[in-house]
Amino acid sequence: MDGTWAGRAYIGSFTAGGGQGITTAEVDADTGALTVRSVTETVPDPSFLALDAAGERLYAVSETAEGAAVALDLTAGAPAPLGPPVPVRGEGPTHVCLYDGHLLTANYNSGSVSALPVRADGGLGPVSGVLTHKGSGPHPQRQQEPHAHQVLPDP
Repeated sequence: MDGTWAGRAYIGSFTAGGGQGITTAEVDADTGALTVRSVTETVPDPSFLALDAAGERLYAVSETAEGAAVALDLTAGAPAPLGPPVPVRGEGPTHVCLYDGHLLTANYNSGSVSALPVRADGGLGPVSGVLTHKGSGPHPQRQQEPHAHQVLPDP
């Protein structure tokens, strides 16, 4: 392409459903066209991604029954794991965000939120805290138990 690159886009897809994992694409500033630059297939079912402020680390939750989070280094081009997946002590993590030196995950199936410390090298330490919600919602068939969808920090 002859256009100017506006930046990168990181796209997560379910590997269990035939997706490739995390796709890195360049975005053309003029047309918005996406061009695939790399594919990282080492993270199972990376449903949500978070980028650090410097754009050097990408974090993903692995939305599996056992639930895990992964830190990836972006400084060498294609995303490279900064260690093995770290269990989030929650089932089906569906959202992830960074806050004050921690990675926060919303775990849909277990109705919980987990916090994992981010190490100085950008990798993840073991879970430092879990908050599990209790109760049910007004829809008796679909809301018999809590389901955490998202976690957002409030500075």
